[in-house]
Amino acid sequence: MANEGYIKLYRRMMKWGWYTDTPTKCVFLHLLLLACYEPCYYKGVQLEPGQAVSSIRQISTDTGISVQSVRTAINHLKSTQEITQCEHGKFSVFTVNNYSDYQCANTETNKQVTQNQHSANTDPNIKKNKEVKNTPYTPQGADADSSAFTKFWAAYPKKVGKADARKKFAAVVPDDTTLSAILSSLAYLKTTPQWTKDGGQYIPNPATWLNQKRWQDEASRPPKPAAPDKPRRPIFDREYTREERINGVVPKVIGWEDVE
Repeated sequence: MANEGYIKLYRRMMKWGWYTDTPTKCVFLHLLLLACYEPCYYKGVQLEPGQAVSSIRQISTDTGISVQSVRTAINHLKSTQEITQCEHGKFSVFTVNNYSDYQCANTETNKQVTQNQHSANTDPNIKKNKEVKNTPYTPQGADADSSAFTKFWAAYPKKVGKADARKKFAAVVPDDTTLSAILSSLAYLKTTPQWTKDGGQYIPNPATWLNQKRWQDEASRPPKPAAPDKPRRPIFDREYTREERINGVVPKVIGWEDVE
């Protein structure tokens, strides 16, 4: 792919859940830079706007991030539905979901500027396809993921009913303290037999779990450690003098009592 031209980045990205995860953020930005801005073909595979051709190892080489860190970052991005990945032999097609939210212009003038900013692909295997117009859409209000919800969604192992989960989350999670309690509960629950057996089929849907405030359940928190035994002291059969102890007399213990 050509490495000229520009892409759009919004400041609201600083509130993105993965913004503080440097490898994940770097890989996502790299895929944005690689992504096609118009339909084309690569080795017989049709690419749509927002799709990029690469591989885990190639991304590692291009970004200087280890292969394992790239693989982890890709899994992070897929878990929160930022991207999808489709393998084609030695390479993969990565799709930046909602690419139009980041890059599409709102006016014909902006569209022309965007086209001028991006240079044509120079790879001989890539051929331009006819222009396809996209209707831009920017999630707002109930359709937008807050950074707090993004963290919850990344942590919750059963990713179904995202729209319902988003609504319930907004209703029952008023602050960072509640979010912290939820994330702590999830970290524990994901280690329990109830949530790990049979491939996790007994994990409740996220909207249901939130609606019932299950993180407050006793069973949703790690068991409290057992209270330490109270200190105790021996009861001797009589009072022994200091001289007797110095001379090696061993006191006879006849019982024990708690130390108040």
